[in-house]
Amino acid sequence: MITIYHNTKCSTSRYVLEAIKAAGHEPVIIEYLKNPLSVEDLRTLAADIGCAPSQLLRKKDPLYKELGLINKSDGDIIETIAQNPKLLERPIVKTASKTIIARPKEQIHDLI
Repeated sequence: MITIYHNTKCSTSRYVLEAIKAAGHEPVIIEYLKNPLSVEDLRTLAADIGCAPSQLLRKKDPLYKELGLINKSDGDIIETIAQNPKLLERPIVKTASKTIIARPKEQIHDLI
């Protein structure tokens, strides 16, 4: 089973979703902007990816600078993403064996 944490407005996310489908998979699609992830969900994703919570942040989003997230603690970052889901880097793809942030988008081909 493949799960994609998807933003329909993001061209990279759309590309990754189509690549998954083109490979013959029907992924579980989690539109995290419509159904924001909890603090615990975000902690689990970071652990599954093997990254620091700061790596889950979209640092190019103006809200990143506006909220002053550069030197925040991991806990503060996770809570901020939970409250502002558009700050979540995307797309995130989870399989039975691995979870990645699919950027650059072409790395999805190594996963599927």
